[in-house]
Amino acid sequence: MEDAERGLRQQHWDMTSTIAADLAERRRRYLKGGEDNDGAPSFVTAPAPGNDSRVKFVIMGDLGERTHSYETVAYLDAHREGINAILLVGDIAYTQNDHDIWDKWFDMLDATSFASEIPLQIATGNHDIEQDVQPAIIETMKGPIDKSLVDYPLPYDFGNAYYAFTYGPARHIVLSSYSNMDPGSKQYTWLVDQLNEVDRS
Repeated sequence: MEDAERGLRQQHWDMTSTIAADLAERRRRYLKGGEDNDGAPSFVTAPAPGNDSRVKFVIMGDLGERTHSYETVAYLDAHREGINAILLVGDIAYTQNDHDIWDKWFDMLDATSFASEIPLQIATGNHDIEQDVQPAIIETMKGPIDKSLVDYPLPYDFGNAYYAFTYGPARHIVLSSYSNMDPGSKQYTWLVDQLNEVDRS
């Protein structure tokens, strides 16, 4: 294992994915562990699907890990009140295969309150295609795309390259520009199915 990858795994070892079902809507939940639960990260559960209450999303892209990135996350952190979810629409960290940049990017988010309180969804951008294997990032963020698994630029038709989720009154569909979208392709067929399943009543 490369030293940079080992550092990434060790530094962000505590990041996990958990599925919790049947949670009451719009309630604060705390992620607790160990003996000291003071200051435990928390989040507010989503409104029930179809709920007609308003939700506030932040949609941002090209975040990276540069001076403007720190300004952006500081602004977002200062104005996080009332934000229900964040969709990061690609070009996440501009790592160019430098694992230290992933460490700095995660540190930048770790220094904020919103990163532990507000759900964050991602979509893959053209700068998220990595040339090497990054199992720590793939496992942690369920992305970015590992180029060694892809016959670039197509087809990338597995994993979570494209997906959908419901948050309160809206169904959100995230597509992949790195997956085939020709009629009859896996992503195209999936999208048609998603659109046909929308309750328009």
